[in-house]
Amino acid sequence: MENQVVELKTTLSVFNFESLREELNEKMKLYKGVVVSENNFDFAKGQRAELNNMKKTIEDARKAVKKEVMKWYDAEFEPQCKSLVAIIDEVVKDIDGGIKATEEAKRQEKQALINDTWSALGFTLVKLEQIQGSDWLNKTKSLASIKEEMQKTINGINQDLQIIERFPNDTDTLKARYLMTLDLATVLAQYDAEQQLKAKVNGHSEPIKEEPKSEEIDPFMSIELRVVAPKSKLKYLGKWLRENGYQFIDIGEGLQPVNPNAN
Repeated sequence: MENQVVELKTTLSVFNFESLREELNEKMKLYKGVVVSENNFDFAKGQRAELNNMKKTIEDARKAVKKEVMKWYDAEFEPQCKSLVAIIDEVVKDIDGGIKATEEAKRQEKQALINDTWSALGFTLVKLEQIQGSDWLNKTKSLASIKEEMQKTINGINQDLQIIERFPNDTDTLKARYLMTLDLATVLAQYDAEQQLKAKVNGHSEPIKEEPKSEEIDPFMSIELRVVAPKSKLKYLGKWLRENGYQFIDIGEGLQPVNPNAN
């Protein structure tokens, strides 16, 4: 194929470039180091005009040749080259389609093996699509390493669910949120924000802490206390007790003055 490519040369000959190059180099030596003064001012201007005219002659010739060459390039050379490339592209397109189809078949085959591996683990709390790595379908990714990553993910999910179990009043809600996102930090942050809001609505500065689950019934008990505090704070005690579900009875004679330092 390479031997069939014809070397193209333009037949346009504008200058004898080598002869002109030698002539210019010799002539330019006369101007190196020249100092312009009042004595040679007019002469220097004349030489500059002569050099600029010479430069213009070369530039005009270059542009004229380029214009003629581009006419031939646009009208003949480029279209012919494109027609040859189109012949090649038609075959490449067919081959490329076959390659892509083969690669896709291999990806689907590997995906089926991944599906079977996941099913064999028997973990149904989340779908495979939620945990599948972006590189699992790569040729270099072995099924053994994929299975190992699956098991690590399952272990991590189980550990996160154990943490969620510490919130007995909202376990089901938190589990549902977590199993949708698998992002424990975000779920707990959202939950904490909700608890803070509830605490503010109920008039508390801190969220109410949940009590651990217990299978036994929490019995009612009583305790007698003698509270010693400034009068301004004691008047809020009853309100706080009522709001938090405490029952109380005043068995004394109301508020009595007392020495807080007395034993």
